[in-house]
Amino acid sequence: MLHEVAQAHEDDPEVDLSVPVTDMLTARHLLIELARNSAKQSQYKATLAAIHGEYAGRIAALADREQLVRQSLLNYAQTYGSTSFPDVGGFSIRRSGQKLRVTDEVALGDWLQAQGYEDAYARVERVEYEVNLDAAKIIADGMLGETGEVPPGMAVVPESESLTVRGIK
Repeated sequence: MLHEVAQAHEDDPEVDLSVPVTDMLTARHLLIELARNSAKQSQYKATLAAIHGEYAGRIAALADREQLVRQSLLNYAQTYGSTSFPDVGGFSIRRSGQKLRVTDEVALGDWLQAQGYEDAYARVERVEYEVNLDAAKIIADGMLGETGEVPPGMAVVPESESLTVRGIK
C-alpha cells in the first residue's frame, strides 16, 4: 500500500528539513519520501549490479585476450627475436636464469648453523635468525652446483622467459 502511495507522489517536492517538522501532513510527506527513496535506492543497486556484472565480464574477456596476445608475441619473439615499430613500440624477451629463493628463514638458519656457516646468519632471538641472504645464496648456489641439492628453507625458481613490451618513444 505504501509503495502505491509513494508512486502516486513521485513528483512531490522534497520537504525542507531545515525547518522542524510540526504538522502531520509534513510527517506524511516524509514517510512517502522514505518509501520513494527506498524504491529508488533498490533500482540504483540493481542497475549498479547489472553494470558491474557487464563490465566485470568485459574486463575478464580483455584479460584473457591480453594473455593470448602476449603469448603470441612471445612465440614470435622466441622464433624471430625482438621487434620494434616506430609508430607502436616494440617487444623483446627477458630471460631470467635459475635462482634460489628463501622460503623458510628459520629452517635455513638452522641448517647454516649446523653446517658451521657463522658468517651467513646471526641469531636474533632464541629460535629466529637474521640470515645474510647474499652469503646464504652464495653457499646454496655452491651446494646446488656441487651436489644438486638445495638447503632446507630454500627453493629453486626455474629459468623463465617473459615478454617486455615498450611503448612509442
